Order: sequence, then structure tokens, then C-alpha cells
Amino acid sequence: MVSNNDISTSDAIAVEPVPITPGERVIIRYKGFLADEQAQDIYAHIGYGPNDNWQDVQDVKLQNSFNGWQGTVDIKHGGRFNICFKDNNSRWDNNYGHNWSYEIHNGSRR
Repeated sequence: MVSNNDISTSDAIAVEPVPITPGERVIIRYKGFLADEQAQDIYAHIGYGPNDNWQDVQDVKLQNSFNGWQGTVDIKHGGRFNICFKDNNSRWDNNYGHNWSYEIHNGSRR
């Protein structure tokens, strides 16, 4: 069971676990407006680095489930993990141009 401290949420998405560590697998859940439009397919568009210069960009197809659309991603890099969403009709949910961004920690405890 995951506690509320281990999930980063907004009205549209949840990412767990947080904090995110390189080499870890995270679950992305999406319940934003694209899900309300009854899209046939929704993709998490992900990348690493500053929000204005994503690297290693890829699309991860999400699966429709009882808990919204969800998929898993293996975190490959440190720095920042960025997410936005698109559907099969080329509609985007990018959090009003801000995307969703998470700092990836190095796994050490201070």
C-alpha cells in the first residue's frame, strides 16, 4: 500500500512513487480532460532535463483502467522528469503550457 506521501497528485495526474530515483520504475496515472473526451488512446509524452529543453523524449502508451489511464516508465536519467499527455486525435494536455515536472533525486539520504 502506498501512503499519500508517496504519491504526487493533481486533478489530472498521479505519479508514484515519489521521490523518483534513477533506475526506478514509476507508475503514471492520468485522469485529465483527454480522459473525459473518451479518447481511444492516450500517451504520456515524457522527457528529461529542463522544461524548455527535453532530452530522450518518448511516448508511452497508457492503458485504460478502473483508476484512469495508466502506464509505467523506467527512469533512465537524473535531473528532471517531464510529462504531458496526448491522445489519438492529436489533442494535448500540457498543464496550460507548464507540463508536469518532477525532480529526480540521486538516492542518497542526508
